[in-house]
Amino acid sequence: METTLLSHDSRTANLAKSLDPKKVEQAFAGFEEKFVARSPHSVPDMRGGNKLPAAYHKKSFVPGYLTFSEDFHRETSFDFEQRPFVGMAVALLRDVARDGLPAKNIPPLEQRIIDDMTIQMSRSSSESPIFTDAVTASVAAVISDCLQEYPSLLRAYQALFYTAGFHGTCLAINDVSRYLSYAINGKLDSTLVADKDRGMFYGLHMGDGDSDWGYEIYCNGMPFAWAIQDGSHDAAGKLAENKTLVVNYQSYVDVFGIGGGPGDNATKYNRIKESLEKLLPIELRNRAATVGYKKVQTDTGQT
Repeated sequence: METTLLSHDSRTANLAKSLDPKKVEQAFAGFEEKFVARSPHSVPDMRGGNKLPAAYHKKSFVPGYLTFSEDFHRETSFDFEQRPFVGMAVALLRDVARDGLPAKNIPPLEQRIIDDMTIQMSRSSSESPIFTDAVTASVAAVISDCLQEYPSLLRAYQALFYTAGFHGTCLAINDVSRYLSYAINGKLDSTLVADKDRGMFYGLHMGDGDSDWGYEIYCNGMPFAWAIQDGSHDAAGKLAENKTLVVNYQSYVDVFGIGGGPGDNATKYNRIKESLEKLLPIELRNRAATVGYKKVQTDTGQT
């Protein structure tokens, strides 16, 4: 079963609920140990190692002015047996972000963000609500709901977050953190999402001669990143219609010069990283803690 399931219908959810957790566990047995042995220096460098079929090699996701080797290809962190489970896990994250869980009255990401901002505004505090915090908390809630709804895929989610899923989620949140200030200033439009540079989620690596790019990492989590972008975009547009919020938030932005919170971009990313890690379900926290360019200790003591 090679096909990655990314179409939204009840069959994906039903299939996930019917999975035997032992089979998923078996597919990912020794996953982390293999990657640390392959690349002991830092977790993001561990991505790749499994060459994808030719259908995935048509073109790079990064700018076209770069030169590529003749055997340019894509690699993934997951093998043939693991990819279907990873595909389901990502599809369900995307679907819960986009549609919520209607049967349980759980709203989509867009409404979660709006609700969080509303709660922030209702607090008796002189601080203005922070859009980045609302997105971070809402994304964490989506992840938590997925794990509760589809526990058989826990091992697939752990593998995703162990490789670079946590880092990619933080990147996506950081990327949308200015959406509210854009919306307030009338600069939010669909091109922010549709034409977004997706290269930051992929990793290019040199070929054997180190003169041309030899292969690219296929980002399995992109559908979830797009859902974060879409939900944040729509939430920002609706929130910008709230005149009270506009006045308070715009003053906050003017003071700090940033659309998501105080500090420069790196500081904001680290703040997102720390917040998201604390909000993640406990089953994922140990995996997430290893991600973000932290060194990994090996048996030889090297880092």
